[in-house]
Amino acid sequence: MPHSRIPRPERRAPMSPESEQLVELLLRLAPADREVVLARVRDTRPPPPARASSLDLEIDVVREELPPRRSTQPPPPPAVRARGPRIPQAPAVPRMDAMAMAREVTLDLSALDTAVACGSLCVATALRILPSTAGLLLLWDCEDGDFTVAYATGPRATRIVLTSGTADDHAIARAARAGGPVTIVYGNCVPMLARHAHFGRPRGAHIIPVLDQGRCLGSIELVEPSLPLSDFTRVQQALAYIATRFAERVRQTGIVLSNIVPPPVG
Repeated sequence: MPHSRIPRPERRAPMSPESEQLVELLLRLAPADREVVLARVRDTRPPPPARASSLDLEIDVVREELPPRRSTQPPPPPAVRARGPRIPQAPAVPRMDAMAMAREVTLDLSALDTAVACGSLCVATALRILPSTAGLLLLWDCEDGDFTVAYATGPRATRIVLTSGTADDHAIARAARAGGPVTIVYGNCVPMLARHAHFGRPRGAHIIPVLDQGRCLGSIELVEPSLPLSDFTRVQQALAYIATRFAERVRQTGIVLSNIVPPPVG
């Protein structure tokens, strides 16, 4: 009988302490309980890592050989360093919308009982129709004998409120004689009014007189408007309508800055 060769036992890595404790526990349990413990151990083991197939390996090789895909999206614009806030000028309201806004303000005037309150609302509406750097309301003051800035809005506008001009103000006199809005274009031959120069060096201003029965109660003035001075006719009718309704309201309340009637238009 030939001599049989005894196989050598396979070399295995030493067990971890957790595995040794598990083996000792299994040896103490009955066969039925041992199967239950082994089943739970199998369920808690992490799944073995999936082996990549030959097809996956070929795909990875092709991806490495292909050039990088170019994006079809346009590149973002280059960053530009801002030099300061830029405030765009608002465009003027179209002619039809301007008249609608002018008619709307007449409904609100009936709820106000002073000339300054009514006039400030008219100035605000005029600035909505024709955005400008500043808006002024001048009313006749019999105590000083000239026109006084009763309301102003714009840069540092509060500093010129209650300042007076002159009785022979060329801007208001020109608008009163014309019987409606006029445009003042400042240049070499036209002296700039102090109340307009307060807002810098404007190119010009629109003067809308407040006339009532041949007398000039004051004016609404838009300094440095956003619309070119030559295009004033687009909104001229709406602004004249506001001044007319303002004059009617002042006549109803009987209040200007005083109860004395202003001088007639010369």
